[in-house]
This record gives sequence, structure tokens and C-alpha cells, in this order.
Amino acid sequence: MSVQAAHPDGAPASAPAPAPDLLEGPAGAPVDPLLPYLEALFTEALDELRYPELRKGVQALSELYVHSRAKGPIATRAADGRGKAAAFRCFYAPLHLIVTRALVRSLPPGPAPRQLVDLGCGSGAAGAALALALAERGVPVELLGLDRVADHLRHARLGWAALGLRGKVKSGALPGALGAPVADAMLVFGWSLNELEPAARAETLLGVERWLRRGAGLLILEPLSLKVSPWWPELRAQLAESGVQEVVFKERIPLPQRLRDLDRAAGLDHQELGCRALWRWPTGA
Repeated sequence: MSVQAAHPDGAPASAPAPAPDLLEGPAGAPVDPLLPYLEALFTEALDELRYPELRKGVQALSELYVHSRAKGPIATRAADGRGKAAAFRCFYAPLHLIVTRALVRSLPPGPAPRQLVDLGCGSGAAGAALALALAERGVPVELLGLDRVADHLRHARLGWAALGLRGKVKSGALPGALGAPVADAMLVFGWSLNELEPAARAETLLGVERWLRRGAGLLILEPLSLKVSPWWPELRAQLAESGVQEVVFKERIPLPQRLRDLDRAAGLDHQELGCRALWRWPTGA
């Protein structure tokens, strides 16, 4: 695969067309829906920002996630400004989607959920990844995304449509957004529990346990570092009583060209992706 030349500021020398081998794949192979989805994300972002602004947004988010979490609510600051908001949608959300789909592909099969409830969904990456991985197993599901930020819901809805997924979105904040348990649903928390205050997280987890008792499934995703989620070991022990298992996932995953270019331009190195997960398929109990 050819690598495009770049300006000193990290922007591609020209607006790149999608790499043919990425979009077409081997002869006769289906196109990965992630690839046209990425193109749509980058097209929207670069209609509003110059490439150096997008690169700086990625760098600012990296600094925020790694070094500045203690300075205030992470979700609010991650969406502060066009550069960081676009960087999250174009870069970090797709990384979350890629690692989540790889993780779910590694899980053993189990009873299929009919609906995925993506709580604190952001741009919908975690729910989308689970839905795509289930679709590969012949399991169609519907998505429901809940978030308190209207712009997040808009991008989740558009992103799911671009990925060929069925879903709807609804305004809501945790813990109240959980609602009444549904037995054949699966709750998804994609890097969202660590953004809650301790009291809200505790109340949310009481709701999660009610859903588990009803037979719902669960997928909780958080970063590998326990500095972000020091409450994780206690949560793991608490949910183990309901048959929830832990996976610590880390894998070298080739990134699409768009993400590789931006990763390199921002001075980052995401050759290896990982996350912690707590999961259970629905039991229908």
C-alpha cells in the first residue's frame, strides 16, 4: 500500500482518495462498512476544519485523556471546541469501534440480544461495534442510544445509518436513562462509566444489577489503565455473582489509512489497541 507524502504540519499533500485496496478488499470480498463510514466522518470534519486543526484536536484530546483527567468532567472538556469534537468523532470514536469489534469477535457465542442499549453513547461507536460483530454471526439487532448531548445523538444516528445499522436515539442522562429492565436486551457502556461521579455511578450499577436479574446482557468497556477506573476490581467482583466475566484485551490491529495518517501526524502510535471489558450475553431469565 502506498503512503501519501505529507506537509510538515502533518496534513496530506492533497485531499486523499480512499485507498482502493482498503475500500475494495480482496476480489469478491464485501466492503468493510467501517471504511465508507470513516470517509464520511473525515469529509464532514474537513469541510469545517483544516487538517492541522484536526491534528491539533487529536493531540489535545490525547493530552486530556492521559494527563488532565483530574481537572474536571472529561466528557464536557472532550467536546469543548470544534477541533476536539471533530477529533473525537474522526479518530478516537473509530478506534473505540475497531477495538470493541475485535474484542466481541473474540468472545464465545451465546444467546443473542434483540436490542442493544448504548448508554452515554457519544457518537455510538461501542454499540455500533457490538452490532457489527453480531451481524457477522447472522444476528441482526436494533440499537437504542441514550446521551444527554443532542449533537452526540445526531452523530450516533447518522453514523449508525452510514454503517447500515438500525437504531434510534433518545435524550437521557445516567442513572435515570436506564429505565425498566428488558430481558432480551444488552446494555452497553462504552468508556462512559468512568465519566460519572461516584454517586451517579453507584446508582447506575444498582440499575445494571436489576437488568441482569431480569436476564439482560451487559458489555462495559474501559481503558486498560486502572488509574482511570480504580473502582474496577470492586465492580468486577460485584458483577461476577451475576455471571459477568472480565476480558483484558490487547491486540495489534491494522488501522485504515485515514487513521494511520492522522495517528502519525499527531505523533501518536496506535499500532496496538486494548481495553478492559466486563460482559455477559443475555440469559432471558
